[in-house]
Amino acid sequence: MKIDKPKLKYLEEKDIFSTSQEEMKNATFQNRHWIHEKLQEMDFDNVIFSHMIWQDISFEGVEFIDVLFEDCDLSNICFDNQKFTRVCFKNCKLVGTSFIGCSFYHVEFLSCRGDYENFAEATMTNCRFSESQVTNANFFQTKLQKLEFLEVDFRGTEWKETPLSGLDFSNANLTSNSFDLESVKGMIINSLQSSLLVGMLGVTIKDLL
Repeated sequence: MKIDKPKLKYLEEKDIFSTSQEEMKNATFQNRHWIHEKLQEMDFDNVIFSHMIWQDISFEGVEFIDVLFEDCDLSNICFDNQKFTRVCFKNCKLVGTSFIGCSFYHVEFLSCRGDYENFAEATMTNCRFSESQVTNANFFQTKLQKLEFLEVDFRGTEWKETPLSGLDFSNANLTSNSFDLESVKGMIINSLQSSLLVGMLGVTIKDLL
């Protein structure tokens, strides 16, 4: 599946602490611990965040367009209800990060650690999780369309009221996942996962001699 990469060009290296919200475009920000910031009604457009730690950052009416997060720690950040278009999270720490109600379009999570991420009520279209750990995460009433999962560890993740029809989980670890009956209809799994999934749904397989 083709995922559009962030369209990054003509970037100027800037210091996050001396840059106004209106100027946080066409820039590279790196090697900073960004803390206690409230961002409202703005776009991050054509931006790279590299080797940064975010803490206690809040968002309202913020959109991320053509953005690369690389080697960043965004743990416990609340991105709820924000928009992401052509964004890549590469080798990022996303432990406890909340994406409730977010809109994702052409977004990739590559080599990320995202234990306890929350994607409830989010909309994800043309997105990819690759070589990432997304354990004990929450997908509740999440709308998923055209997603790709490549070597993803979903252990302990919960999928409720989230239609998974047509999505291929054959390269994912679904150990101890929780599903409801409506969500699993039409999902694609491998033969080893089939017995695991049957057990999750409370069905007992009895071999006939």
